[in-house]
Parts: sequence; C-alpha cells; structure tokens
Amino acid sequence: MAIKLGVVGGVGTRRLFEATPFSMELGLTPVMYRVSRTEPRIMYIYRYGRKLYTPPHKIKYRMIFDLFSKRGVKHVISIVSATPLSPEYRVGDIVIPTDILDYTPQYLPDMDVLSEPIDLTSPFSDKLLGLAEEVISERGLDIRIGGRAVVVNIPRFETRFEASFYRGLGGEILTSHINVEALFARYYGIEYLPLAIVSIESADSRDKASIHSVSDVVKSRSSELKAFILGVAKRL
Repeated sequence: MAIKLGVVGGVGTRRLFEATPFSMELGLTPVMYRVSRTEPRIMYIYRYGRKLYTPPHKIKYRMIFDLFSKRGVKHVISIVSATPLSPEYRVGDIVIPTDILDYTPQYLPDMDVLSEPIDLTSPFSDKLLGLAEEVISERGLDIRIGGRAVVVNIPRFETRFEASFYRGLGGEILTSHINVEALFARYYGIEYLPLAIVSIESADSRDKASIHSVSDVVKSRSSELKAFILGVAKRL
C-alpha cells in the first residue's frame, strides 16, 4: 500500500478523511496513525495524540516524523490554526506561509538528536509550494500563498500586548508547531509545507477565545482542505 502524502493535523481535522487506523511501536511507545481510503493513499497523524489538545512543548514532533520516515513518506503537509496579525487576513482564510519568525524560547528534549545545525534558510519545500500553486490555480481554490508567520509554542492564547508586539515585528499571522515540524522534516529528508487556517481573531480584536471556536472554523473549511490535499497527492 503506497502512501503518496503525509498529513499532520490538529483541532478540527480528525474526520477530514475516511481512514483505517493503524499503530506502530517506536521504542516502547505505540503511535497511532490513519491511512485514508482515498486514492491516492494519505497517511494522517493527529499531532495531539489521543487528546483533543496537548500543549506544544509536550508534542512528540520527532516521533511523528520518524514514523513518516519509517513508512516511506517523502512529502508532508501540516494543517495548523492561526491568528491574523495583518488586516489582509480574516477568520476563515487559508494561508500557506512562506517564512517564519521562531519566537519559541524553550528547548525541546527531542532536539538532542541533532548533531549539527539544520539549514532553514528556506524553511518550507519549494517542490510542494510549486505543486500547491498548480492545484490552487487548476481547482480555483480560495487559498493564499505568502505571509510571514510568527511561531509561538505556549499552551494559551496570546495577550493583547503580545498580539501588538508580534505585529510590530512584521508578523502577518501567528501560529504554532511549524518551526519544529520544519526542523524535523528537514532532518529526516522530508519535503514539508504548512497550511494555516485563520481560525480566531487576534487578542486585540476579540473579546474571548476557545479551542471549540477554533475547531468550528477549521471544520467549515474542510472541503477546501480535502480538495487541496488530494490535488497535491495526485501530483506526487
């Protein structure tokens, strides 16, 4: 069973594809994943494990990409939620960021495996970006390419002051995960591209936030996400 594409998903994406569940032992840890019943086959991993949500500093990023590598997956799309920092982006937009500002202060234990610095001059896959442009144009999908993402790994939503600060740094969207995922994708020789869904207003524009409101927005764009992912997979 050849798998054409890997997908890392978060809140609101677990039912994106009809899929068969599998498990693989990595060390002493069983890791759950699913393989879609679509053609071509897509391997899906929910980054939060069995929970609705896991704080970013506890996610086993290396294990996720180790599993993709062991299954022979060479291309991965990662779905993340995002907050708009630029007025160009609104809730419901799907954005493919092209650069990041890593504003995550913590050191992750999994990084002990790195014997030398990883080159992230261009953090995301040019090959997948080219395929994304083709799919978006051919299918008329409402997905935007471009945008600078500020990446934070904190188990809470940002404050009003933080939103203003990140905007002042030149950030256009605020998100999580894609810095470390890009790092381990590069380490394992995997082509990687993030797909960010703007799912909640920034703190200086909203009254309150909840993970359930984020999930609702992501689910509302599921058909567009599925069309895009299948379109890319068919070109690999």
